[in-house]
Amino acid sequence: MEIDHGPVKLTATELGYLWSTYLADSMSVCILKYFLIHMKDEDIKTLTEHALDLSQQHTEIIRGIFKEEGIQIPQGFTDQDVNLKAVRLFSDVFYLYYLHNMGKGGLVTYGRILQNIFRNDISSFFSKCLTSTIELKNNATQILLKKGLAIRPPTIPYPTKSEFIQQKQSFILEGLGRREELTGLEVTNLYSNVMANYLGASLATAFGQVAKSDKVRKYILRGKEISLKHIKVNEKLLGNVFTSYSNVI
Repeated sequence: MEIDHGPVKLTATELGYLWSTYLADSMSVCILKYFLIHMKDEDIKTLTEHALDLSQQHTEIIRGIFKEEGIQIPQGFTDQDVNLKAVRLFSDVFYLYYLHNMGKGGLVTYGRILQNIFRNDISSFFSKCLTSTIELKNNATQILLKKGLAIRPPTIPYPTKSEFIQQKQSFILEGLGRREELTGLEVTNLYSNVMANYLGASLATAFGQVAKSDKVRKYILRGKEISLKHIKVNEKLLGNVFTSYSNVI
């Protein structure tokens, strides 16, 4: 006799990712609604409206999954968490950079999520999330290029020969001055850190100006200090390596 074990339950991983995605998208709904109130550039506005629609779709789908599974729907972020009448804090250009970074973060997040999903309906949902995020990021990139706002990663000299690490060379002790040149991937990560921290410092500057709680304001401004410190360290490393590379070119 064949035993019916009933529907396959969500794994802890699937439940956890759905839960955290709901929280993230409910926050995005609040932020993007605020952005749209002050936005004037039509290209950026259209992209922001699309991003808002995606986040609203995601929260609605996850609510449906949780309801069907008998799982408590997270409170998430609601209209009570955003003051849509607040004064304008950012430029349209900042909004575009924010959307571009939002797309980049989504690519990393959904790619990681899909590695650990087994249930078909959940895999289908996050696959669609990844596809739509790729589109969002690409559209943001095209607008940045169109408006002359794209800050491309640095270039390095093309390799002209194969070289191998020698016995006395080390990638582990580069902090002690054993290696001057950075690899292409190291340059990439330094560039990404600089860009992300500039965005973070801008957010912290704005939020620090309007926070009502002194404790919250100090916490936010501490985050700004950390971002500025990371920018200084990473830009110094990038500057050093390109001074070294300039002698080669």
